[in-house]
Amino acid sequence: MQKLTTVTDTFQITGWGLVVVPSPFVGTYDGPGERRVSLKMPDGSSKEATVRVEYVFPVPTPKVPTWELIFRDLVKGDVPIGTEIWDLASPTSSLAPT
Repeated sequence: MQKLTTVTDTFQITGWGLVVVPSPFVGTYDGPGERRVSLKMPDGSSKEATVRVEYVFPVPTPKVPTWELIFRDLVKGDVPIGTEIWDLASPTSSLAPT
């Protein structure tokens, strides 16, 4: 498993879903596509979910580009601050086609 991030904030965006930050850097993780992940909550519980890994073109352009992690089927209360997101697949496997 590969740790993607520890959530410091979440944003519910209509038409997108739940976006979590910080996001992994483009050079350190494969994308775009969908991944099965484990959410390890601060209270010690965990659950699995599907996350979309997408590249968004922000303005202004960041010095280091990042992937956006978007959960289409979750809401803010499902992913509390401090949640660790772990990719369940091998870090060398490729993402599913979109």
